[in-house]
Amino acid sequence: VGAKGSPLQLIMSAVFQIDTPTGNIPISVAEKIASSPLVAQSATISMGDAIKGKRIIGTTQAYGAMYGAKMARGRWFNAPMEVVLGAEAATALKADVGAQLIGEHGLAGGGELHSAFPYHVVGVLAPTGAVIDRVVLTPTESVWRLHDHEAMERAAASGEAAAEMPERQVTALLVKYKSAMGALMLPR
Repeated sequence: VGAKGSPLQLIMSAVFQIDTPTGNIPISVAEKIASSPLVAQSATISMGDAIKGKRIIGTTQAYGAMYGAKMARGRWFNAPMEVVLGAEAATALKADVGAQLIGEHGLAGGGELHSAFPYHVVGVLAPTGAVIDRVVLTPTESVWRLHDHEAMERAAASGEAAAEMPERQVTALLVKYKSAMGALMLPR
């Protein structure tokens, strides 16, 4: 479930992590859908940054459960700015538990570095053969914290007063229905 736009683009970005997201949705919409009796399992995802080309996914531990992910070393994140690396991401980044990593703006890498907000690796996942192997997972609050700070810096630089924070958003909600009827009955 994501912002209006191409359904194929939504699937390619949210499920396969190989396209640009269609936009964001309010967290209240994601929470409402997740609480539906038609939904068996769900996980929010927030995207927009990367570490050396490996996408940072703001999410919950439910994302790992959807892929049957198991911890190879360390533990799951439990605080903002902690990350768990997929097996391929750990190898590509040459990082392990205890490492500090710097994110960058944009999904492809090469964007502005977020040096003031380092990520701390607390876990590395065992290989699954799924997309989760290629990503960097962090609590959604990490993404919000980083982008709230950027908005305040922009306001200060322009001499404007910091605006009231709008409702929190996520990029998409991954959903597993209790039955095929869920996909038909849950309003789009």
